[in-house]
Amino acid sequence: MKNKLYDFIYEGIKNKDLRDLNAEDFCEAVYLRYKEYLKTSGLFTPQKLYRDVRMEITDEILKVYRMKTYGCFNLKSYTDKKNNSNSKG
Repeated sequence: MKNKLYDFIYEGIKNKDLRDLNAEDFCEAVYLRYKEYLKTSGLFTPQKLYRDVRMEITDEILKVYRMKTYGCFNLKSYTDKKNNSNSKG
């Protein structure tokens, strides 16, 4: 299941609709998409574990976001930098 989370994170990084979001809003957007996927897959989090599970997932999203955008101000500057380096080489 964790690999699917990474799929959602990387799709979010590539998604132009999410480029202008700050890190926290990006994490929230990806989390909501992942939560919807889990729901449609028939997987639910018990209410008493919900807060811990949500925190664990959003922490993981934020960790990957920071690793991917290291040295960039935000996701937009990261994708612009990546696009510029791809067009040069």
